[in-house]
Amino acid sequence: MTETMDQSKQKDQSVPLATDHFVPLDGLVSEDTSRFGGKGQSLHRLVRAGFDVPRAWCLTAEAYQEFMAETGIGQWIDTLETVDNEACTRIRELIQNTPLPHSLHEQVVRAWEDLGRGPVAVRSSGLREDSDEQSWAGQHDSFLYVNDEDSLSAAVQHCWGSLWTTRAHAYREHSTGTGHDVEGIAVIIQKMVDPESAGVAFSADPVSGDPSTIVIDACWGAGEGVVSGQVITDSWTVDADKEKIIRKDIRTKPGMVTRREHGGTQLREVSGARAEQASLDDDQVLEVARQVRAVREHYGREMDVEWAWADGQLWLLQARPITVKAGQSEKIYACVGEADDNIRENAMFSRLDTGEIMTGLMSPLGLSFCRFYQYNVHGPGSKRIGLLDLGKPDYYMGYLLGHVYLNVS
Repeated sequence: MTETMDQSKQKDQSVPLATDHFVPLDGLVSEDTSRFGGKGQSLHRLVRAGFDVPRAWCLTAEAYQEFMAETGIGQWIDTLETVDNEACTRIRELIQNTPLPHSLHEQVVRAWEDLGRGPVAVRSSGLREDSDEQSWAGQHDSFLYVNDEDSLSAAVQHCWGSLWTTRAHAYREHSTGTGHDVEGIAVIIQKMVDPESAGVAFSADPVSGDPSTIVIDACWGAGEGVVSGQVITDSWTVDADKEKIIRKDIRTKPGMVTRREHGGTQLREVSGARAEQASLDDDQVLEVARQVRAVREHYGREMDVEWAWADGQLWLLQARPITVKAGQSEKIYACVGEADDNIRENAMFSRLDTGEIMTGLMSPLGLSFCRFYQYNVHGPGSKRIGLLDLGKPDYYMGYLLGHVYLNVS
């Protein structure tokens, strides 16, 4: 009897209890969830509505604020007259290299133990992220397949530090007018599913805003490849009311993002016939469409949903509002200075080549390199191999939403 009680006590101690800074995203918390950040709020709401979401805990924004106050980093930031690139780099270094308080580290580890001590996703959840007006997509960092205590704490602090990347700071100043005044950021620790295929789906056409169609993009492996633009995807368009596939584009998919042996992700080759096969069958496509439609009905607005198929089950990983409104969309042109409407309408820009080299969102240094290439390498190189019509260097490449495209027309 004593042995059983001792074992029970040890088991209880290994399970994290909800604290002021650590809250389970179980759909049961009735308090204001604004401290969870955009991702955390959305996951909590999906769970509450009964959708299948991998279990997760949320380290609230107050933990970041307390860490910044206790370490003195916050007070040091307040003394800065301006926050430039150099200051952002220094702030990130301080956040990432200052030891996490022991009590907070223990809570992080207990949350990981509660999720089974297996691989987890550690995901930033900005307080203004995934709102009706601003998505903040790609501005803050997240880490997949984190599988040990040290990596777990480091990932939390890197998520905090991502508040102070140059791109996030610039985006914050542009969208909110705030530089020094940072409310904080929450961090999600979520059980990692190991997907056979994954991707994103839009409850309305993300370009035109047409609410009658659901658009689905999918790849082999983890959906990080789709979000970051590292891999080529298959695409489907589904009639939302008739639940009927009205278009499918199955492409050659030479790469996929998978789990690295000791944690993290890697891009590896898709071998053999699998590269040519559809990453979803028709039944899976229609099930994704049904779930996305249910998410839209629950939120009462058009949504962008991240999902994954793992072990025969569909999991929802995130849902955020689509900021393009039906009837109010506007075409975005990469060659904005072109006066010829025919060229503007028919130019084709692709990441098929550039996406393999310039992955993810580009830094200012990366963009300056691309523009140097655009004006000093591409044209002269084409001339050297004998092309007679070199076109206009201004339109060789396009820069849209932080990504670089090559004008293949």
